[in-house]
Amino acid sequence: MEEAAVHTADGLAAEPMLLAVVVVAVALIVATVLITREMRASKDKQLELESKNNEAQLTLQREMDAKRLELEEKREQRKIEEQQHRAQTDAEMMALQRQTIEASNRSTAAIEAMSRLMDTNNARLDMSQERSRVLGAQMQDVHATVHTIDNNVQEIADALFK
Repeated sequence: MEEAAVHTADGLAAEPMLLAVVVVAVALIVATVLITREMRASKDKQLELESKNNEAQLTLQREMDAKRLELEEKREQRKIEEQQHRAQTDAEMMALQRQTIEASNRSTAAIEAMSRLMDTNNARLDMSQERSRVLGAQMQDVHATVHTIDNNVQEIADALFK
């Protein structure tokens, strides 16, 4: 292979134009190889940057999704707490209403009992008034009888002492 290279170099040295063409061709090949390497390196860097960018976007998206989930969880927790608070408030209101109804029922029962007692007292008072009238009439009869007896005793005493 060295011999071929030596013969080629001798042939090229004899023909300067051919040497120039070969040199230009080799320079073009070297330039093409270097440009291709640069393009590959550039594409690799671009792919690497895109990969990093995609990873960053994916990380950002994951963070946003995590925050969104966290907000939704907090919102759901707040809803649950509000429901529990409403349930507790409703239970307290129902207990208060029960107490109010019970107090109202006790008041109504007391008023009814007082009404019956008043009716009973009024009936007793009416009976007492009737008995008082009868007793008053009897007292007038007794008084008239005593007055009559007194008059008779007086007449007898007058008749005896005269």
